[in-house]
Amino acid sequence: MFPSIDYSKYKTISEEFVTEIKNHLMEQPIVILNNIDLDEKEFLELTTKLGLPINLPDLLVPAKVPGFPELARVANFNQQQGSVDLKYAFGNYWHHDGNFWLPGENRIINLLHSKIVPSKGGNTGFINTRRAFEKLDKATKEQFEGVKARVDLKNIEDFRNVPDSIVNQLELPISVQHQVIQQHAGFKALYLPYYSDAIKDTSGKEWKHQELFDYLFADPDLFYTHCWSENQILVWDNTQCMHKAMGGIQGKRLLWRSQARLI
Repeated sequence: MFPSIDYSKYKTISEEFVTEIKNHLMEQPIVILNNIDLDEKEFLELTTKLGLPINLPDLLVPAKVPGFPELARVANFNQQQGSVDLKYAFGNYWHHDGNFWLPGENRIINLLHSKIVPSKGGNTGFINTRRAFEKLDKATKEQFEGVKARVDLKNIEDFRNVPDSIVNQLELPISVQHQVIQQHAGFKALYLPYYSDAIKDTSGKEWKHQELFDYLFADPDLFYTHCWSENQILVWDNTQCMHKAMGGIQGKRLLWRSQARLI
């Protein structure tokens, strides 16, 4: 289980509160904040105190919270009409958010704040890629030193059907490569593309390494599924874990999401 913080003991977004979150993120990929119900301004304030808030292009978010371009509205119902979209699906594949940014700009944290919790489903799944790296044997760790993962913007699942003319207007890198082993202060973690044939060895040759993906998905010790309650915020470091929207939603669901770059 990942560390949790009871916001009721702070009641304000104090430096002590923010420091506790940051300290936990040095040790674990995910921090759970309980008994916390922020308005838009407060949620953005918390995001800003944790890093540099990111205002993503509209194409890369389901919708934005009115008046707060840094906040995404992740919901299965229309804000004006209120009708539930039974076909809603966004982020329902394993991924690291922010991996389309250039190396050095890709250490992104997510904050996800529950506002309306459905009667069933809507969980968020995680794979602890920091723990996954720690569990690899020495020979395998050495095997992946210097190996890179390719991320193509147009192959991201949510944007695969977007016309090239629109993608090219985003002013984002079309294709980037990241070290499969990410190293930050105090830890190393696996950092993977969405598909196993997008890994390049040290000579630049494509290397399909399905065994690594099979390893990730077979070890229950690496998985965590978060079942949402009201008045919660999840904070996670995308360089330490992958996540996925687990679906199966019955009823309305509303989350606010923000992202910040750790610098």
